[in-house]
Amino acid sequence: MSARPAGAADLGRPDPAGLAALLILAGAGLSFGWLAYRGELDRLASATPEVVISLNLPGHSVPPFGTVQGPGLAPEPDRFASTVPTANPVATQPIAETKPPVVRQPIAAAARPAAKPLSQLATAAPPAPASPLPPVPAAANPVAGSGNEEALNYPQLQPRYPTVAEAPAWQRFARPFDINDPRPRIAIVVLGLGLLHGETAAAIGELPSEVTLSFSPYSHGLDGWIIEARSFGHEVMLDLPIVQSGSEGQSGEGDEANPQALAAGLGDSDNLRRLDWVLARGRDYVGVAGVDAAGISASASDLSPVLTDIGRHGLMFLGPAELSGPGLPRAVADLSIDARPDRDYIDGQLAELERRARETGFAVGVAFGYPVTIERLALWSRGLEHKNLALAPVSALVGQQAAR
Repeated sequence: MSARPAGAADLGRPDPAGLAALLILAGAGLSFGWLAYRGELDRLASATPEVVISLNLPGHSVPPFGTVQGPGLAPEPDRFASTVPTANPVATQPIAETKPPVVRQPIAAAARPAAKPLSQLATAAPPAPASPLPPVPAAANPVAGSGNEEALNYPQLQPRYPTVAEAPAWQRFARPFDINDPRPRIAIVVLGLGLLHGETAAAIGELPSEVTLSFSPYSHGLDGWIIEARSFGHEVMLDLPIVQSGSEGQSGEGDEANPQALAAGLGDSDNLRRLDWVLARGRDYVGVAGVDAAGISASASDLSPVLTDIGRHGLMFLGPAELSGPGLPRAVADLSIDARPDRDYIDGQLAELERRARETGFAVGVAFGYPVTIERLALWSRGLEHKNLALAPVSALVGQQAAR
């Protein structure tokens, strides 16, 4: 064996003393670190208050968040209870006493009414409608016939007709008028409307509401014209075409422009058939106008069945004095206003109409809807109040001209 030199260190073997010193130093470091860690946690715990959240629901007591356990389990003790500030008297009590175990229950939903089957909804009876008000007769209506354009009250009833259905058409669809007005009455009837759009629209919109408008049965869109005229307050008639029999081209058989004209020479059945055709052309009118601008003169005996049938329908008849019938509501056409569509001629005819009204109390003028006629009528009507004359619908003159 070789001898190791004296004083040389044995590098292959650890020094026991040094190893023990290292272990002692490591253990001391770990102990000091753990103590420092524990001290920091305690400092943080002492500086952090506990936050208590309370949900107050009706019929339910829910403990603060984090302490609720499942059914049958006790709440976990809160080790931070001693650090809760004293400002909250509830939170300062021990958690074991203030937070009893709670068994979770579902929150009760609001009770809903039971849904009805669809069959019950479909068969449910609707509420009873309010009972309609009884009709008011014209005599009891304070605004009827007052001249107020916004107080139109179709229909105007006479006291002897307690309901609308029992009143004849010439009263049911008449414009209201004060029959006790003592002033002389003048009625204007404009004939032949509905054939020309411009003249018809002007007559409806520019003439006073007291002017009666009569529409040709040959016009298109007759129902629409009647509705518009009545919406402006006018009462409405239908033209009843009548021609002289024996005149060339006016027998009523071959006149293409007037194929449904009545004639005294035709048989009763033909005239009644043509009357039915005319009456079926419109509705809500007071009667028929059997007169043109030149006037018609026909034998009353030849057209007696026609006049009787007009009365049977509850309609009034406007025509010459020669045409009349027993029990027929009738007004007589006195003169034509615009046989010549001239301004001076029309003004002269209107002056003559005023004279007749003052003399007899009643006068009826007929006209066509020429632009000059509408212009003169609109201007003339504005001065009637100062002349103490009343412009009236033609239905207000029914039966007032019996002597003619």
